[in-house]
Amino acid sequence: MNDKTFKDLVPEWLHQYESVFSEEASNRFPQRKKWDHKIDFKDNDDLPKKAKTYPLSPLEMEHLQKWLKQEYALGRLKDLESPIAAPFFFIPKKDGKLRPMMDYRQLNEKTVKN
Repeated sequence: MNDKTFKDLVPEWLHQYESVFSEEASNRFPQRKKWDHKIDFKDNDDLPKKAKTYPLSPLEMEHLQKWLKQEYALGRLKDLESPIAAPFFFIPKKDGKLRPMMDYRQLNEKTVKN
């Protein structure tokens, strides 16, 4: 267990922003603002409708189920009926934990760069 405080772990010039780094702040979305953006696509008819499925091991499937349950509970995910898909997979971190990833490269090629 790590007994170090925020001020022990980050440079002094960031101490004034401690509230931004709080676990509570990271577990919620910020309030909607008038300057929130949307993503525009070059051609809606040419969007990727299917995504390559990356195989997941039984351990990764277990992590996926836990991650989905947690993200839904925190309100970070919600059910959508989108015709667009992107592959999901995990990358191992140095500490052995799994980092969830989405491969948006194909979708990014279709976005308007604005």
